[in-house]
Amino acid sequence: RRANRVNHLLFDAESSRIAVTFRDGILLLWDVERGHQIGSPINISEGQVVYGKLAFSPEGTLLASFAERRSLGSLRNEGRLSKLILIDVENARILGKPLLEQEERIVDVAFSKNGREITVLESRGGLKTLELDTGWEAAACEIANRNLTCGEWERFFGPEAYRKTCPDQPGPIDC
Repeated sequence: RRANRVNHLLFDAESSRIAVTFRDGILLLWDVERGHQIGSPINISEGQVVYGKLAFSPEGTLLASFAERRSLGSLRNEGRLSKLILIDVENARILGKPLLEQEERIVDVAFSKNGREITVLESRGGLKTLELDTGWEAAACEIANRNLTCGEWERFFGPEAYRKTCPDQPGPIDC
């Protein structure tokens, strides 16, 4: 039970999970069928959230969340930062860096039907569509921040020749 006010609550398409954002910037994921929280609370905005909404991807594996932060004590637009993040629902973990950070206020977010794009609506009526690279390699690199070891490669890919899955990270010289 939390003492902070709820900003937004959303069921996934199958009504099997609920995502909830709170005014203090915490996001919780719940497994409805099992009746328990998924993972630990996620801090989506360093405790200074003003507003945040949510959107589940069509398959329910990703959650887009945006939040607006303002400098403490600021009631006007100065110090405002809106950011859009992706969350791995199964592991209740933020995937990498924000997809978007801007001063223009974001008022809504939605996934495309195929789940490969996210569109945000800005407060002045502008729309921005962002393409997602939701391939397993990109997601794995964001989470692990390293290449597979030779042993991991062999376990998952058998005799296939080793290749780096995270091009910007060091990897084994020879497997």
